[in-house]
Parts: sequence; structure tokens; C-alpha cells
Amino acid sequence: MLVAAVGLWTAPVAAQAPPSRAVAASTTDKLRADRPIYRVGDTWARTDGVYELVRIDKDVYVFSGGPGKECYLTKDLGVARIVLDGRTELDIDPPPRLGWPLELGKWGVGRATWRSPPPRPLVQFTGAVNISWQVDAAEDLVTGAGTFRTLRIVQKIETVSGAFGGSGQLFGQFFLWYAPDVQRFVKAEGNLKGLSWELAGTARPPAPPVVASPPPAPLRPEPAPPAGPPPVAIPAPAPPRVTPPPPPVAAVPRGDTEAPKITINYPPPDARVGEETVLITGLVTDNVDVVRIQVLVNGVEATPLREVGVMGRGVPLSALAPLKPGPNVIEVIATDRAGNVAQVLRTVVRVVAVPAPGPAPTSAVPRR
Repeated sequence: MLVAAVGLWTAPVAAQAPPSRAVAASTTDKLRADRPIYRVGDTWARTDGVYELVRIDKDVYVFSGGPGKECYLTKDLGVARIVLDGRTELDIDPPPRLGWPLELGKWGVGRATWRSPPPRPLVQFTGAVNISWQVDAAEDLVTGAGTFRTLRIVQKIETVSGAFGGSGQLFGQFFLWYAPDVQRFVKAEGNLKGLSWELAGTARPPAPPVVASPPPAPLRPEPAPPAGPPPVAIPAPAPPRVTPPPPPVAAVPRGDTEAPKITINYPPPDARVGEETVLITGLVTDNVDVVRIQVLVNGVEATPLREVGVMGRGVPLSALAPLKPGPNVIEVIATDRAGNVAQVLRTVVRVVAVPAPGPAPTSAVPRR
């Protein structure tokens, strides 16, 4: 049985240090976003479908992506519920309350109840969870729909451990990128279902309608000529024999020598993090077709969060990998259809807190 929800959300803080992740430096660190207001009928074109705001229930936006696909956001844009193929994959009560206006450094923590089945088996899970969120970066994000100035929000969900409500197992972590220019989340990446997508390109406007021209006026019949002798039938000459031209020879395409382009959105270069795992995100583009992407961390292939085998001119990059204490080398390798290969290396340092040494033991002084 799930425990009752406890809505103990702390007020958003801007001046305090973030609880876990170091804030990444960026040229857009002055970015600030006011809370948007959506109306029924607004659309949200994503790579996993086009969602439309179909209703507003008790200050919750309900977006529908078709039969059995729904995304619930609070008016503060907290993720409240996700439904895929008619199955509830995420249901949080109360959902996190983001602090608006959004700006780099804001964060919040709170207690809630996880009402949907957990994404993986959890030991002694009662449904009580701790949720933290933090605006940890301001960056220019490259997506298939274009480049956006964004604020990145990281959210972590962990079980409540023991009777004292301490931290337990971290089972959910995802990133959301909010772009003030389009007033939308333009990307989501994480280890929970329904949170791996990005903004899709806008569809081309439909062609203008074809206006049918009025039919021509009927011609008046001319008077028939007077009857005369029947005409003499002259046999038609045989048509000349035409030799069909030879079939055109298909042009051989020129060789493709341009390698794919790899853009890593996260982690930034020389990042220093405290987590045991890292979520690697980005975009791989090519002038023809990307056919393979590999992500290696310290020589070991990372776990992809997107469907393996997806090809195209622009393929999102998403993988989750463990980090060892100290420096870690991330290697992204992309191959296009012509066999051209591109490689990008990035170093991430996992910082492990060292406990302070205790007082030195004192030897007993013998009495005289």
C-alpha cells in the first residue's frame, strides 16, 4: 500500500549553493525565463509525436499525443504524469514545483508519493520518494529543430530510506531543457520512460488550394453543308517505324567524403561532477545519413537510452554510463553510410568527498 502524499516542497532558492551538481559555466548564464501560460489547442511538436493541449484540470495541463499517450504538466511545468500506450509510466503526487522566474542556480527539494509501478524492482519500496530539482546550466542547445538558448533542469527521484526519512535508492534522473524563446521544453533525456525526446522541426505550410477555372462556354453547332457525293476513301499511309531510344544510363553518385558532425550537449568539457553515473546527450548530423553511433566511457560501451539502429541525417545522442572516481574519458564515434568516421573525446572528473580526519589518538600519561 502506498503511503499518503506529503507535500513538503521547500521554497526555491537562488543564492544558496546547489545540493549536488556543480553549475556549468556558460555564455548564457544571464538567461532568465518567466512562467509561460498555455491555452487549450496549443501544440507541442516533439520527436515522439505531436502533443496538443486538450484540457486543463485543476491547474494541470493535459497534453495528448494520440490514443493512449498523455503528458501532464502543472502550471509551474512540473512533470506530474506520463501515459504511454495506455499505461501510466510516471505518476507523482504532488509533482515538483519549479520556482519561476527560472534562472541559473535555483533549486528545490520535497517529499511526494510515487503512484505508478516503479521502473525497476526496489527493495522495501513504499511509494514515498524524495524529489530534488535544480537549474544547473544555461547553454545553447542544438536540436533537430534548430539551436535554442536554454536553461537546463536536472531532477532526481530517490526512495525514502528507513523510519527517519533519509536518502535511499536513486532510481529516476532526467534533464529538461527549457527555451524561453519558444516557451517550451525543447528536450528531455533520462532513464524514465517518456522522457527521451526533443523538439521536432516545424512542418512545411500546405500548398495553396487550386482554384478550378470555369468550364468553357459550349460552342454553337455550325450548319451542316449540303449533301454531295460520298468521299472517296483513301488508305492511310503506314506509320514510319520509329526505333526507341536506348534507356538512359544512371549517373554514378559522387563519393561522399564528409564525416559526420558530433555535438555533445552534456557533459560540458572538463566537467566535475559528484554522481556515480553520467547522462551523455547530444546530436550527430551528416550530409547523407548517420548509420552508427558508439559511446564509450573508459573504453566500455555505454548503455544507449534510444532505440539502437535509428538512422538519418540528424540522430539524437543519449547514453548512460557509470563513472569511476577521478578522470573519465568519454569517446563518441559516429559513422555515415559512406564509411566516414568522426570521433570526439571529452574528459569528466568524478569528485569523491574525502571524510575529514578524526582527532589523533592521545596516549595515556602515566601517573607519578
